Amino acid sequence: MNVYDILIILMLSITPGIESRGAFLYYAKLKLFSSSVNEPIVFIAILLASYIPSILILNLNRIENIIISKSSLLKKIYMKTLSRIRLKATGVTKYRSTYIGLTLFVAIPFPGTGVWTGSLIAYILGLDKTKSLISIFIGNTIACSILYIMIFSLSILI
Repeated sequence: MNVYDILIILMLSITPGIESRGAFLYYAKLKLFSSSVNEPIVFIAILLASYIPSILILNLNRIENIIISKSSLLKKIYMKTLSRIRLKATGVTKYRSTYIGLTLFVAIPFPGTGVWTGSLIAYILGLDKTKSLISIFIGNTIACSILYIMIFSLSILI
C-alpha cells in the first residue's frame, strides 16, 4: 500500500454519498490484490476522515450566509439539498430519543445514511451540536465496524 492509496481512501471517506462505504470498497480491492495492507491504519484513517464533514456541517450556520450570498447557483443547489435532507429528517424524529435515532440512521451502512446526511439532519433539526457529534461518531464507528467485519469475513472465504 502506498501514499497514493491512502490519499484515495481519505478522499473517498470525505466525499458526499461515497463516504466510508466507498472507502471500504477500495480497501477491499487493495486487500484482494495486495498483501501489504495495514488494516488497523486503514480502518482508523477511514473512520476519522469520514467523521470530518460532520464537524463542518454542524457549524454550517457560520458560513451559510456567505455561501448562498455569493451565487444564485450555489443558493439553488444549497436549497435543493436542504429540501432532500428534510424528507429524510422525518425518519429520525420518529424515535423516542432523537439522538439514538440519529446514531442508528448513521450506523446503517447504506448509501445516503452516512455522516453527511446525518449531520445535515442534525443541522436542519437544530439539534445540540455536541450530542449530535457524539451520536454521529458512534453511528459512523458502528457502520465502519460492520463494513470492516464484512470485508474481513469475505477475505477469509476467498
